[in-house]
Parts: sequence; C-alpha cells; structure tokens
Amino acid sequence: MKLFLISWDGKELGLIDAALKLKENSHEIVYWTYFRDESIDKSKFPKTVFHNVFDALAGKPADGIDTLDFLPPGEDLLKQFYETESVILTMMHKKFEWSPIEQRKHFYHHFLQYWYGVIKKLKPDAIIYSSIPHTVYDFVIYDLARKLGIKIIIFEDILIANGWVIVMNDYKAGSADLIKQIKENAYSRFSLADLNPDTRAHYKSQTENGGDKSPLYLKEDLVRYRGLSQFLIKLRSLWTTLTVLKEISVLWKALTYLPRQFGPNLKKEHLSVQSAPDFGKKYVYVTLQYQPEAQTCPQAGVFSDQILMVETLASVLPEGWLVYVKEHRIVWLRRGLNYYDCRYKGYYREIAKLKNVRLVPIETDSFQLIRHSQAVATGAGTVGWEAILRGKPALIFGYPWYQHSEGVFKIKDAASCREALEKIKNGFKVSQEKIINFLTCLDRVSLQAYFHPYIQRTSLSKISVRQNSENIAGAIEAELKKLNAG
Repeated sequence: MKLFLISWDGKELGLIDAALKLKENSHEIVYWTYFRDESIDKSKFPKTVFHNVFDALAGKPADGIDTLDFLPPGEDLLKQFYETESVILTMMHKKFEWSPIEQRKHFYHHFLQYWYGVIKKLKPDAIIYSSIPHTVYDFVIYDLARKLGIKIIIFEDILIANGWVIVMNDYKAGSADLIKQIKENAYSRFSLADLNPDTRAHYKSQTENGGDKSPLYLKEDLVRYRGLSQFLIKLRSLWTTLTVLKEISVLWKALTYLPRQFGPNLKKEHLSVQSAPDFGKKYVYVTLQYQPEAQTCPQAGVFSDQILMVETLASVLPEGWLVYVKEHRIVWLRRGLNYYDCRYKGYYREIAKLKNVRLVPIETDSFQLIRHSQAVATGAGTVGWEAILRGKPALIFGYPWYQHSEGVFKIKDAASCREALEKIKNGFKVSQEKIINFLTCLDRVSLQAYFHPYIQRTSLSKISVRQNSENIAGAIEAELKKLNAG
C-alpha cells in the first residue's frame, strides 16, 4: 500500500525502524513529514518525498513536488471544507499568532491547494499519524483524506501518557476496536485482577487517598517554565515563528508581546475578578485547558471557545448550583502574563460576569475541587478522567480518548447539558465496576508504544526501543489489513 507518514520522527524511539519494517512488508512510503533532518537516512527510502514539518508550516513545497498544475481552490472545494477552515483559523493561534485573519485565510487556501494537489498526484492508500493532527498542515491533510475516502490511522496516548496507546481512524469517533469491546462486554463483571499491571497501578494511584496525583509531565512543566529555562524556551519559540512567517514585522510584534510588568495583564485581570470557592455549595468544576493545544483544537470541537462551554453550563444549572472555573496552572508560566489570542483582554471578566459562575484562584487545588464537586466539565482534558476515577461524573464537550467510559456525559448543546445535569442532580452515581470493565476493554485494544522522548526518558514505558518499533509497525500492519478488508 502507498503510505503517508505525518510528523513521523524519532530514530532514538524506533520510529525510523518501524518505517523500514513497513517498507520490508512491501508498503511504499510515498510522502513523509518529519522534524529533524539528521534523524532519517533518506538513502534507505529512495522513492519517498521528504518534507520538513517547519517547511510544510511555512507553505514551502517539498523537494521533488512540481506544483505548477496545482490549481487554487475554487468555490465548490472551499464550500466542502468550511468546517475545516473554521478549525484551521483557530488552530493557527499556535504558529501564526500575529497573522491577521485575512492572512490566515490566505495561508489556509494555500495549504488546501498544495495538499489537495499532493494527494491527487501521489494517491496514497493510507495516511498515518503519530498523534491527533493539530498543527495546521496535518489537519488539512486529515480532513482532505476523510473527504476523499483515504484510510487514516492515528495513535493516541492514554491513561495520562503512561506508555500505552490506542489506534483510531477518526478522533471524534474514537477507537472502533474499543467501542466493539465495550459492546461485547456490556454485561461482564471484571475485577482489578483482570487489568494489566500498569493499568491496575494507574487505577489505584488515582483512586487511593494521599499524594500528589498530578501527571508527571505537568509537574515537569511547572519546573521547566520558570526562570532561565522559560526565557530560553521563549527565544526558541520566537525563532520558530520567524522561520515560519519570514516577516520582519513579526519581530516587532513579538517584542511587544513580552509580558508588560506595569500595564494590564492576565494575572492582574484574574486577581481583580477571582473569588475563593465555598466547598459547602453545590457546583460544577471547570478547568480551562491550556491553549493552543490538541485537547482544545481540534479535540474540543466548537467548544475550543471555552467561554461558550461555561456559558452553556451556566444557562442550565440547577437552582442553587454554581460553576467554579479554574485557569490551567501552566498558562501564565508557558505563555507569560501578556494577553494573547486565546486569553485576550477581558477574557476572565467575561467569565466572571456570568450568572452563578465564579473564577477561583489559580493556586486552588484541583483535586480538592474535584472531590467536593457534583460534576466536572471539560472539552477533552485529563481532568475529566481524573474525576471519573474519583466517582464524579464528567460533562465532556469534546472527544477525549475516554469518551466512551462509564461516568461520561457527552454534551453538544444546552439541551444535552440540561439533561445530564438533571440526571446528576437526581442521584446519578459513577459505577466503579463499570469503570473497571471499561479499563479491561481498553487493555484488550491498547498496545505498549511511545512516540515522544518524554515517555522513554521518564521510564513510563517499560519496553525497549526495538520492541517499540515492532509494536508500532505491527499495529499499523494489523490496522491496514482491517481497513483493506472493510
């Protein structure tokens, strides 16, 4: 089969070896986007078109791709991709933050033109992602593939990134194999003994009292984004932006973006409207997700506008209930205190003025907020899974990997939110037995694998690089056979 590998990089992780195994099994890798030029021995893939991710983001065509016959998208094609355009314009907060809306639209039209042309010219049978597409160019490829009927394979980390992944073909639908397992085992009664050791350890770590349950990656980020480390990271981010946009004006805008110490900023605005939570009240707890990132765009769908999520909750709250909203701890550290596209001036005031909504101090303990809540709401954040394991229902406004778990209420609008809150008010309880059933089903369809140095470095995964390579290549082979048979 003819394959595209998207954002596929990591010789030290075994991902290059996984590609070689696919080639040995008579698959042809016709297009490959990657991050580091030195990571791939391209001589082993003489027929492959290679494309650096940062060049792809800058709109540069890959070497060997003649774009002369790639026509600009017309009205009919653009109409088919209106939803894609909406997502992309939001997704561009990540790499095109200082671009005005019309420039973003022009970039999008260019991406659509190029990737539509590439797909039509090379005719891939399947496109393979190492994570949910969320970096502009890769999402354009994803939606084009869906519309053109091309098979898609996506790997997603699960259980708070502990070295296990699931495979899916549509991030909104989730894992088809997991859904099948859940249906087949709807009346089963599994126990903790049926879980694999890693899953069992994860379950116990989250449900037993004591200790800081925050994910290791969050703890590391809280250390990483401080002092000199934070300054160096911002310098690298600035250089990446300049490389992508190639505009002198960006430098001036970037300099003015640095946190203003004496003028208005995010922290000052937050402090002016925050209030301490009263744990004696009935409330729904909402964490604002870090933005821009995959868990908000694309995984939260239309609710990447997180104020819309809070407004939806506030509009249908049971009498006497409140919504407690807490900012993500990493936002001010990673982004600085200045306003930006996803946290514009007046953002916190907009939330705090809503009826029955309170913005709580950022240092408030998240697990205490979960513990005393009636429910937790999120787009596609980890907090929903943390809540379920603690017996609290989760109102999910997006498409996280755990969306089919016990305790999840899928929210699409005010009506579905009202219905969910009514059930919770009337005594809905999360069944730990059903959570264990869900985890058992998850064990049966997940595989040990990692796509990020973080997992390997922190020893969250117990498998070797060689085994990682074999597991990933084997999973792709199995998925290709299923997709081909279907």
